[in-house]
Amino acid sequence: MENFKFDIEKNDITIIPEKKITKKEKSFLESIENSKIKNKDTVVEYTLDEIYGIIGSKEDLEGFLEKFVKKRINITVFENNKEVYFASFPFVDFYIKVENNYKFYLSKAIEFIKEKNIFGEINILSTVLFKEKGSNSIYLEILKNKSKGSFIKEIDIFKKMIGIDIDNYERFYDFEKAVIKPIIEDINKLTDYSIQYEKIKKSAGITSKIKELKFTFYHKKFNNISLETDKLVNKLINKVTSFVSVTKLIEKSIINNGFEYVKNNLEYILENHSSPLDEHIKKGLEEDLYNKSKMKNENYLLVQEISDKFSHLFIFESRIYKELLKCKFYYNYHFLKILHKLKADEILKYKDENFKIEALYHSETKEGIIKIYKKQDEK
Repeated sequence: MENFKFDIEKNDITIIPEKKITKKEKSFLESIENSKIKNKDTVVEYTLDEIYGIIGSKEDLEGFLEKFVKKRINITVFENNKEVYFASFPFVDFYIKVENNYKFYLSKAIEFIKEKNIFGEINILSTVLFKEKGSNSIYLEILKNKSKGSFIKEIDIFKKMIGIDIDNYERFYDFEKAVIKPIIEDINKLTDYSIQYEKIKKSAGITSKIKELKFTFYHKKFNNISLETDKLVNKLINKVTSFVSVTKLIEKSIINNGFEYVKNNLEYILENHSSPLDEHIKKGLEEDLYNKSKMKNENYLLVQEISDKFSHLFIFESRIYKELLKCKFYYNYHFLKILHKLKADEILKYKDENFKIEALYHSETKEGIIKIYKKQDEK
């Protein structure tokens, strides 16, 4: 699996649940996916009443969950109509019930596929959650044309692409209402892309028929990043040698570290270095020079730095305890409260009169980081 890389230009792909997913199961799966994104964690917790609220009834919950955890998704990739790759895995690996509380452990296979970038930008769960038959085809067409930001399809070709007979929906009004608009809603709600369309007529006449559809789209996240990047790079005009390269560095750092991180480091570099700033910006964004300078001014010295892979958050927390004991840090309620709120991909920050602690936990596929700073005596 790890060595395979899907090529959207030459490969065709089908992503189909092994067994039909019910409306209630889709609602539950969508809730799990939203919770995972919001909390940045592959373990999702619900109370009994919360599950009832999601699925909309107080049916035999154990029976519902037994069927749900058995549901699998099958992915088949073709090249020149020949199968070249097949994968099958569940949505949820398992769940644990303690009294009226449930913990669902999401499929490691889905996270592995995402981490290894096997299918590029394709969001596996989105394709399963689509309500409309043709949404998956339009979603893949978006990914094929992502560098252009648009594509045009003749009406008959569009119908064929989404699996509708050419002779169906003779009136465009009916076709638009029953098919096109629901697909647009699907894409906008369940993917990282926002899409809209315009109708192109054969001629300028009022009675002229719709000949083509032009779809334009953008990546929601990257659109916001472009706006944020513009705010920052405008300050660098005439101060860098390669404006394009520096812009790309900034965009990448915003994605990985957030807007404030980049803003603070750029302002620090502008205040402390002279043009050209290209190398200073590269080093500043990679090493977080802003925070290093801040800690130096506060007279904290880095005494311990750990970078390692941790299979579980509990193991990561245990390692933090172990390293802090070596540094003679004595726990207090405030620190423990912060530590117990730690989640995947979120930075833990703690500071008191003697210590400064930073920790970042990733899943087992990425290295976690632990940094311990100790206050130095004033001379």
